[in-house]
Amino acid sequence: MRRSKSVLTTLALAGCLAGALPVVAADGPVRVVSMNLCTDQLAMLLAAPGQLISVSRIALDPVSSAMSDEAAAYPVNSGQAEEIFAMSPDLVLGGTFTDPFAVQMLRDLGVEVVQFPIVSRLSEIPDVVRQMGVALGREAIAEALAGDFEA
Repeated sequence: MRRSKSVLTTLALAGCLAGALPVVAADGPVRVVSMNLCTDQLAMLLAAPGQLISVSRIALDPVSSAMSDEAAAYPVNSGQAEEIFAMSPDLVLGGTFTDPFAVQMLRDLGVEVVQFPIVSRLSEIPDVVRQMGVALGREAIAEALAGDFEA
């Protein structure tokens, strides 16, 4: 069962993630909100306990999310800038198709937003895992997970 869940997680990440330009200090943000299913799943795998404070509503959908059970432990958000801003995040994670108006509003309000484009090849996943690790200040755990994808 653990192996199949790992495979599902790999496939979920493969369909979602790609390079980003993390701009967060190495020690990492304290309050992280994810507003995209792909970044939800990667953040749930890498974030320190208590670091991830909200995931997108779709993370709870077992049809869409390979980690819906894990997502149930987090408050959900609907991706609205006002809602996310009220959570006082240090960092917001999004994707290529995250609402550009919400992203821009959050940036205008001084919130750091890192967006991850969609992956086009499985071979890109380890780099994205490492980049998320840098964004979260969790480089060591990201390196271990990236190694699992490369194995």
